[in-house]
Amino acid sequence: MILTTDTRRGRGYNSQTLAALVALFVSFMLPAVTCGQVSDQIDQLLSATWKEKGLEPSPAASDQEFIRRATLDIIGRIATPEEVRAFENDKRPDKRARLIDRLLRSDEYPRYWAKVWSAWLIGRGGPPNRRQQLQAWLEKKFADDAGLDTIAIGLIAATGEGSENGAVHYILAHLGEPVPENKQMEEGRYDMVPLTLRTLQFFLGLRLQHNPRHPLHPDYYMRHFWRINVFFRQVDPGENSVADNPKLNPEAYIVYENREGKIFSATPRFLDDRKFDPKKGTSRRQQLASFVVSHPNFARAYVNRMWGKFFGRGLHEKPAVDDFGTHHKVIHPELLEALAKAFRRGGHRPKELVRWICHSRAYQLSSVANKTNAGRDALPYFSRMPLRIMSPEQLLESIIVATRAKEALAKNELAALRDGAAKMFDFDTELGEWSFADNLQLAFAMINNKHINDAIVSPKGTVAHALKASQGKPERIIDELYLAALNRSPNDKEKDRVMTIIKESAAKKEIKDWTPLWQDLLWALINSNEFILNH
Repeated sequence: MILTTDTRRGRGYNSQTLAALVALFVSFMLPAVTCGQVSDQIDQLLSATWKEKGLEPSPAASDQEFIRRATLDIIGRIATPEEVRAFENDKRPDKRARLIDRLLRSDEYPRYWAKVWSAWLIGRGGPPNRRQQLQAWLEKKFADDAGLDTIAIGLIAATGEGSENGAVHYILAHLGEPVPENKQMEEGRYDMVPLTLRTLQFFLGLRLQHNPRHPLHPDYYMRHFWRINVFFRQVDPGENSVADNPKLNPEAYIVYENREGKIFSATPRFLDDRKFDPKKGTSRRQQLASFVVSHPNFARAYVNRMWGKFFGRGLHEKPAVDDFGTHHKVIHPELLEALAKAFRRGGHRPKELVRWICHSRAYQLSSVANKTNAGRDALPYFSRMPLRIMSPEQLLESIIVATRAKEALAKNELAALRDGAAKMFDFDTELGEWSFADNLQLAFAMINNKHINDAIVSPKGTVAHALKASQGKPERIIDELYLAALNRSPNDKEKDRVMTIIKESAAKKEIKDWTPLWQDLLWALINSNEFILNH
């Protein structure tokens, strides 16, 4: 790694160290940002919008609703029955804050967000080795509560072997088309178009394209895309490694052709028109990374993405979370700026942003609509929690929890279940997202996997556990299965329906062993829309 040297003191600092020093300096210069201040600001701004739009917010979510939602959103699975009961029995007034803190402290938090980021950065397809090494790197960053700026610089400027620095797989996944061999020394090994696109979109929310003046971003032209592209042209990838080779693209320019067939050249320049400075002693990618994390959109883009992760849509008029084009109106500009400012002042810490969002009143509202907020036109104003389909990662882990698959299946069977789920969702949609309409069938296919059915009928699974815990009493068995699958108690209508089936069957003496009936009930619960949805 190339170092920036302070010749007066004889010390060298790499780009990640510099980012950490800048963040530390900012933290000393600015007043501390408290969770209460930020969540109160969220509530005040949204309340003003609700009043303006004539929206009555839905009531607060119940304890059972809240623990399921928060557990899904923060660590990527539903809660266990034991966790639900403990939360309900906790009578302290700050128990929701305590739950959020517990989830953020858990080992599952960095593991889950490493999977989320991996899907965002490189999709769910590709070589397993690539995903595993990138996830290991990301998990360490989230466990250390690293700032987003440190993570971004580590990814954009990544060098080394993938086994030692998993961040290089971000680069390796987006190399693009190989340049003809006779032009590689002049132009670089690959065209680096996918990496340019992904970096601008993910970290800055700019969907620039390598075509003439982009209609979605009239402030930027084709030349802006290719100027950023040149920053990546000295990447020299190996099979599982990345290096910067100064012998590649030494003249620091490329040529490109527009739609009219005219030829232009581009040199490495930032979006604000500043030039790359070779005298700084840092690589092109290191300077690009420093520019990205200092750009005003850096904090905005991540705040908007995370808001979308927790609410199903960003702070724009349309649901997309990664498009700051002029066509895509921000309808909560004050909220976006307030969160972005707090995020910058707080050292770009992802964990704090999660805490602020989850403490807000908006996040803790019920998903049940009222007459003022039932329409689709009310969704952008967050006066109720929108229904969201679970992500593949959430769905798999929630099925495992609901069926007690970790206890019910042998290690090789559990591994086969995870591997099968990964292959089922081996796709790379834009930034790794998926939609309810496109993937509902795949979700049900995962639920009906052979290994899931094996877990349901296992003598160590949820049904067997419920039978033992309830001492064979039907009403208590029903409670156990609903709590395990849906994290809530059955209502009277649901319980009466199951009890009616039992009584009718008993009267006819049709059933000698009731276990299959309870297995069918659990299967029906995890095949329900309620199970698949985060609400």
